[in-house]
Amino acid sequence: DIKTVMNMGGAPAGYCGDPAGGNQNCTSCHTGSSATNVTDWITSTVPVAGYVPGNTYQLTATISSSGHSRFGFQVSPQNAGGTLMGTMATSNADAQVISSGKYITHTSAGSSGTNSKSWYFNWTAPAKNSGTVTFHGAFNATNSSNTSDGDDIYLSKLTVSENTSTVGFA
Repeated sequence: DIKTVMNMGGAPAGYCGDPAGGNQNCTSCHTGSSATNVTDWITSTVPVAGYVPGNTYQLTATISSSGHSRFGFQVSPQNAGGTLMGTMATSNADAQVISSGKYITHTSAGSSGTNSKSWYFNWTAPAKNSGTVTFHGAFNATNSSNTSDGDDIYLSKLTVSENTSTVGFA
């Protein structure tokens, strides 16, 4: 399946269950089980008290699926209306920022693992008074058939609030 081979280098923008993408996810192209909601697959260094506007935090997207060796993901930080919140960046070859910075996804080099795979990236928080941000994520545990059939799709979210308790934020 030529589309699957093309997407080994990263998912097309708008397939992580996000409002801007019309809540589409990997099941739009990949068949197998329906998407399974999971928790804690997106983690961050954002403190419990919330993000400080303009500060940069590390995020980790991790998929765990026994018996699999190829994985994909896409994450986007948005508000409830689908507006991109903050900026993402990566300095490793496993992930790439796409669609004018709105999404981060795997690369071909970053799709292999044994039973799990983690991707690391940075997020710089948006300006003051931006409010709550939700990181929408979709994950694909492929069956390594080089087709879009028989893959396992997972959805996960991380919601962080803005720290409004300290004066003088950017």
